[in-house]
Amino acid sequence: MTETNKTIIKRYIEEVWNRGDVSLLEELMAPEHICHGMRTDVFVNRDTVKKAVIDIHDEYTNFQITIDDILEEGGTVASRIQMSGIRNKDGKSYYLDELIIHRIVDEKINGSWSIGSEWKEKE
Repeated sequence: MTETNKTIIKRYIEEVWNRGDVSLLEELMAPEHICHGMRTDVFVNRDTVKKAVIDIHDEYTNFQITIDDILEEGGTVASRIQMSGIRNKDGKSYYLDELIIHRIVDEKINGSWSIGSEWKEKE
């Protein structure tokens, strides 16, 4: 049974980012994955995504990505998300809003484009 592209992105967010299970990156992300847009120096390939997931879980307690909207059209999935967590160094709650467009090829995330805010303190 093949997964829908939207399901692939939901798994990527929930299992890799929220749970920190970087072992799934090989299954969900193509080795030639390239990120365009914000933080392109961080999310270049599976190895840099793995490092980013580990780093974010080290920096924030209760790190969570919430999907506010998700749309699928052909091989493209667009999601509007909010990241949140408690920053370990000061114990304050922070959030970040982002729009990400993922391209799926052969049931793997092949590329992504993102735009969003910087981390902001929750009031």
